[in-house]
Amino acid sequence: MTKKELALEVIRRLKAEYPDSECSLDYDDAWKLLVSVRLAAQCTDARVNVVVKGLYEKYPDIASLAAASPEEIEKIIRPCGLGKSKARDICACFMNSIMIKFLTAWKNY
Repeated sequence: MTKKELALEVIRRLKAEYPDSECSLDYDDAWKLLVSVRLAAQCTDARVNVVVKGLYEKYPDIASLAAASPEEIEKIIRPCGLGKSKARDICACFMNSIMIKFLTAWKNY
């Protein structure tokens, strides 16, 4: 079984086991889901949903978030815990031009 086949089989089994499951993170773009998933480590999804509102008010798109410094992001995301490392990871992700192109193209997850 190839890696792709194995991944598809895992997805099939998860869908069969949990047919009504939904993502509890609020997002309307793939890049926002990426940020929320990173913030969710060691934090509740409910807290993440509150914190990202402030983050997206200040940085409403990929370009503005990519231009932000880790220190600026950390000030906003600190309530999620591990702010320094999460801010650094978010900045690194959006400094990657390939990732930005991918997330911009992938509007509807």
